[in-house]
Amino acid sequence: MTTTTQNNGFKAMPRPVQFNVHAWDTLKKYAMRIWSSYNAGVAWTDEVRITCKEFYDMLKDENGALILDPKLITWVPNQRINNWFRELKQEADLHFRLGHFGKAQRGYEQMIMIKSNDYNSLCRAAECAAKLKDYQRVMQILNSAILKYPLFDRAFVVRAELFAFRDEDECALKDLNKALNLRPSNHQARLQRAMVLRSLGSFHQAVKDLDILLKLNPEQVEVYLEKALILEELDDMSAAYQLYRKALRFEPFNKEILYRKAQLCVLLNQNLKKAKAELLLARDLGHPLAEELFLQHFVKIDQLGLKSA
Repeated sequence: MTTTTQNNGFKAMPRPVQFNVHAWDTLKKYAMRIWSSYNAGVAWTDEVRITCKEFYDMLKDENGALILDPKLITWVPNQRINNWFRELKQEADLHFRLGHFGKAQRGYEQMIMIKSNDYNSLCRAAECAAKLKDYQRVMQILNSAILKYPLFDRAFVVRAELFAFRDEDECALKDLNKALNLRPSNHQARLQRAMVLRSLGSFHQAVKDLDILLKLNPEQVEVYLEKALILEELDDMSAAYQLYRKALRFEPFNKEILYRKAQLCVLLNQNLKKAKAELLLARDLGHPLAEELFLQHFVKIDQLGLKSA
């Protein structure tokens, strides 16, 4: 597909398939009028109705920025716009899975422009902004989503993550309570609430949430880990050790659980041979502290070729 760029910056896009020739010529002339105003330094003030991606692309400069205020744009629902929206979603979702959060965010932001009431796009855009550490934008998007959809739970959960990151645990707890009131089966909200409660020192309340999750699904490794950490806080090391053992049945190569189980073995002075092997495995899997603990407890100074003082 080729385009024609004129000296004034206007880029004529090829006519979309099955688009009426006369209607397309009218759109091109309209785009040229907007470009003429832009090149003259006069802000465009009229409403612009977008009926297809190609017309929208003719209103962008060489850097991909719109030459008019986006608030003037009205999206006309039709099959072309719907197809474009689906294409944007597929691309953005792929970028998100691959960890290309900047590209994913641009896709979701475009989707929000097309359909401002698309709740999932709002939440995904906020998640991308959080990954990019643009926390001001995260809060803007989430506040907008919650204002528009106060009965949907997902935005409360994402906003709670931001509050927890900023050490605003009380605000995070309020949002998580709202999310669970709206949908008690929200796994992420319940797990996150347990983590916030642990941070606030409400250990027994946190355990209640974790036990609910384990009752629903006894193979949730992250829940075992969180509960074991609470038991360590409560000095119940033996119970924490048993939880680490259970978790490893479901995920034997979890480096964090391997490390913590071995750490407890060292602390309790039991099963040291097993702990040594698990520390080596945790180290090989990339745990940043496993090597230090292994050297500290399982390697003698003379084995390193050093002499004691």
